[in-house]
Amino acid sequence: MPVFKVSNENFTYEGTAFFRHDKLKATVKNMDDQIFQLIDNDHYLKLLPIPELSTTIGNVRSNVHMELDGKYSSISIKIDLNGRLEEYRGVKNILRNDELAILNKEIESYLEKQTTKLLKKMQEWKVDPLQLGKFSLTPFTKPISEKEWLNYWKKMEINVDYQLHIKPLTNVSR
Repeated sequence: MPVFKVSNENFTYEGTAFFRHDKLKATVKNMDDQIFQLIDNDHYLKLLPIPELSTTIGNVRSNVHMELDGKYSSISIKIDLNGRLEEYRGVKNILRNDELAILNKEIESYLEKQTTKLLKKMQEWKVDPLQLGKFSLTPFTKPISEKEWLNYWKKMEINVDYQLHIKPLTNVSR
């Protein structure tokens, strides 16, 4: 659920709140919130700033594939990201394909680590806002209870893989 801050002059977006049994468990902001938006249902961000890598990616679209193993011991999440490099203030010469490829891998690695951290926090909070439990449903099987699912979820191994497809900057000055 979105969280807003209200003051006399402003109404500003603060992040996303996670609830369990109608009780607030946690609120995520900044990078965690943006990752949640990409892997949940929005699949689009106008801008994805990554200050740690001196990078901003624009018009980011995601295509998410989730697969739960049959024993409910691990979940694999594959995220294809498409976007445009809007800003880069690092030291790499991104006009060279090899250095752009290195930056691409660094971004993928960063997003994989951040997404895994976010999902592990969700496990600790005992929340499933991505409704990953729905992947436990198969034809001709009895659905598992919420309690049973959360028991599996809290111990589940998480594998995240990003495939980043970025278009380089088009207006570059030296």
